[in-house]
Amino acid sequence: MKLCHIGLERHVGEVAGSICPGSHDVSVAGRRAAGLSQRRRRHFALVHAFLLVEGTGKRREEQAMTFYALAGTPEQDKVAPDTMAALCEL
Repeated sequence: MKLCHIGLERHVGEVAGSICPGSHDVSVAGRRAAGLSQRRRRHFALVHAFLLVEGTGKRREEQAMTFYALAGTPEQDKVAPDTMAALCEL
């Protein structure tokens, strides 16, 4: 399917190595530009979505790795370079 009528072919599905990968990732040319997560409980649902429009995917990856390092989590080792991109880059 064309994304926003600007000629970008999108794919929906996990982008391995991206920040918090999931089955609702939206990618263009193998690089994640959007994502959706949800958590459902008995009386509520929490839905979080993002769409990278400006900036660079590389900067977002660097910020996530810094956060993971400061938080002391092993997630920092799972973020692969060049797995994210903003729409302006694509």
